[in-house]
Amino acid sequence: MANNEIVEKKVYWKNLRVSSDGTHHIRPDGTEAYKKRFLSVLAFRYSRAPVLDDSGAYHILENGEPLYPERYGRTFGYYGGLAAVVENGEYYHIDLDGNEVYEDRYVWAGNFNEGLAPVCDRDGNFFHIKLDGNRTYPERYLHVGDFNEGVAGVRDSEGVFHIDRNGNRVYERTFINVGIFHKRYAVAEDEQGCFHINKNGEELYSHRFRLVDNFYNGFAWAEEIDDRIVWIDERGNIIKVIRE
Repeated sequence: MANNEIVEKKVYWKNLRVSSDGTHHIRPDGTEAYKKRFLSVLAFRYSRAPVLDDSGAYHILENGEPLYPERYGRTFGYYGGLAAVVENGEYYHIDLDGNEVYEDRYVWAGNFNEGLAPVCDRDGNFFHIKLDGNRTYPERYLHVGDFNEGVAGVRDSEGVFHIDRNGNRVYERTFINVGIFHKRYAVAEDEQGCFHINKNGEELYSHRFRLVDNFYNGFAWAEEIDDRIVWIDERGNIIKVIRE
């Protein structure tokens, strides 16, 4: 087999996309990847895609054939080589062969990002687990978000802040809300409005907005308190007025 054929085979699944009606996958040229039709499908990840038909929810391979015989209430995409599934109303993760990774069951489980996934236990406590299912830290929170750039936002009775992979607070300040860190900065909200912070919890600028987005190549979309929509730089300077 020629080298280019090997490369094409390895990335074939990355070229497949969900059809406009959401019932199957299609190639870049618009042709169907397989004959079968499903009630719904999601995108391929790790050459596997979540689908739903009359028999239940499961994952398929690039040829449309089932990865395993089991059927679930819901299935989700593979992240970090593991996928969340729902069985009898309980969440857990399976590996690339369809085997369950751990024995614990949750009322909700998210996707693995940077090797950690958020989960919620039967008592309503949120925390993160590792790829083997073990807990990352002993603390329990009212809610936790995904890890990105080594940190995740969490909420306790005092407010919202970021923690590192070991569960340690990254900074002492507490906010009303925070987003994920994206390109070194995160969106945060206090009593005056929304703005951006660095990983020390320090604000990049003193101005407050009604809404702000993550920075994209140096600029971010923002909505002023007076409804004006602007484009700002990383110092909070208005670069362009999009809507007066």
